[in-house]
Amino acid sequence: MTDNNSKTANNKNDIYCSHYLLPNNAILNNPEFTDYFKQIKNPFYILNSNHICLHITDSIHYNVLTNNISFSLYNKYIKLTNQHEHSELIFKKLIHEFNINSMPNIITRKLLINNDYKYVINDGCHRASIILTKYPNININKYITRI
Repeated sequence: MTDNNSKTANNKNDIYCSHYLLPNNAILNNPEFTDYFKQIKNPFYILNSNHICLHITDSIHYNVLTNNISFSLYNKYIKLTNQHEHSELIFKKLIHEFNINSMPNIITRKLLINNDYKYVINDGCHRASIILTKYPNININKYITRI
């Protein structure tokens, strides 16, 4: 890991994102999402804030791009969680028009989870997923700033 004064996450293995689970973690009771969460490859953490913290490569965003899940699950997730600022159309437009050189940095925050620090994306799960799928050999750290 990097020291506290560093502006970037150490490597992509340290990048996590969170998905809202609704009050009382209700999404965990939905069969489609239960099946999805059973496929997660890396450790994940259920947070007190009704979120699941998972590795970026286990996120719904990343798995849509790698065709491990369909956009129908993404659509269901954004509908259930009332994320009106997101849609399949907006995500596809971002993918199509994505320019790594002009995008704002992905913002992460350092959280202590189960006695270990995780860099959790605060803004940029879609962009991070696009970078990791479109540019698999790039050093994503130069596009990440932690706060």
